Amino acid sequence: MKKYILSVVCVVCIPFMCKAQAPSRKLTMQVFAGHSFGYIMSRLWLSDDPHAGWNSASGIITGVDMEYHIRPKYSVTAGLNWYQAGGAWFDAIYYGDDIALKVQNPTIKANYLGIPITANWYLNRGLSIRTGLRLGLMTSSKFSADLEGWVGEDRVKTKYEENIKSKCNSAELSIPVGVSYEFKFPVVVDFRVNFGLNKVVRSPFLGVEGKRSITGSLTAGYKFRIR
Repeated sequence: MKKYILSVVCVVCIPFMCKAQAPSRKLTMQVFAGHSFGYIMSRLWLSDDPHAGWNSASGIITGVDMEYHIRPKYSVTAGLNWYQAGGAWFDAIYYGDDIALKVQNPTIKANYLGIPITANWYLNRGLSIRTGLRLGLMTSSKFSADLEGWVGEDRVKTKYEENIKSKCNSAELSIPVGVSYEFKFPVVVDFRVNFGLNKVVRSPFLGVEGKRSITGSLTAGYKFRIR
């Protein structure tokens, strides 16, 4: 008898339980913009200068995310964004045959079209952590540096620029790890770091070797429900 009553209670309650959880299955969209930064973990070996280590390069990021809430605390997100990445190095000194140059502000600036897919876990109503994969498709890449010094007996002071897209991998795969907070009004602040899995530079040039990158972003976005 007890089993029968329990069965009846389950049959009656399950539809209400399902109905109560239905709102968790919702689809939202977020439009965002913010600041990006990047490192290329490579030493600029133009010389034996021990200070020619790597530094950060900054840019902007903007895009849109679609988030599907599976459960109140779990969701998946797929997005499309445009971001700037790359890297920079500290100044270096280059010595060659009749050449002595100070290489200042050596920087790689790259533009990507990003496709991130993440799984999200909400710790409470507004705070969530997320991780997944991001595919970045390079649209352009440029190396620049300020050169000052001597070439033979000639004094040189110029800005050097080179299109290096052909020397870089066309795609970058990375693992994003981030945290975001959604305020009561539909504004979301997101911080994430992307750890590159493949090399940025395919063909070494001017002492820049192919190394993995670390990129990050801090964004603010407007979030609204679609259904």
